[in-house]
Amino acid sequence: MFMRRIFILLGVIVSAMSLPHPTVAETPPRSAAAPPYDPSVELGIRRSCNAECFRALELCQRIDEPSPGRCATSAITCYIGCRACISTYRACRTSTASGTDDECRHRELSCVSEKRRSQEGRTDVIRFSGGDGTAVESAVVIEGARNEDEGIVAESYWASRHHFGWRKGDQSLINHVSRQFDRITYVSPEGVEAVTFFDITAFFGK
Repeated sequence: MFMRRIFILLGVIVSAMSLPHPTVAETPPRSAAAPPYDPSVELGIRRSCNAECFRALELCQRIDEPSPGRCATSAITCYIGCRACISTYRACRTSTASGTDDECRHRELSCVSEKRRSQEGRTDVIRFSGGDGTAVESAVVIEGARNEDEGIVAESYWASRHHFGWRKGDQSLINHVSRQFDRITYVSPEGVEAVTFFDITAFFGK
């Protein structure tokens, strides 16, 4: 009986050795690479940058009411920095040797700071004259914009002061009596549309 138990035990051991061993799942080490580019992060940076410009504008208008043109120009050039530099973050995050999120944010902020410094000491101002923009004959005339970048942001600035919260819709270029106009449709949150004409002759093509 004793020997029989020994043989049975040996058989169990041999059978166990012949069975495949269960695979132990190993937890792979965490990659040190930066997480993939997230467009929502870029959108957040853009909104934060624009909000900073808006706060600066409100402060400027409270302390410099006699010179609204200076405040408008300061705000427009601030928004230009946000618009021009946002691609810096995207390029940094999507390049072959992409940087970390913190590194790329720092590069974007440095770009914005440089753009704003380049406007320091500016004596000319961007002004709005003409009419209410409801027709070509009463177009909003943009003066003082040195190039199309400034002019385009100036249009958005004017719209933000007159159609706050509205989104930009269709846009077309019109040539009328040797002058250039942008015809832009703005749409309210309720779906109401308003067309505004901007005289862009002064900066068109620059």
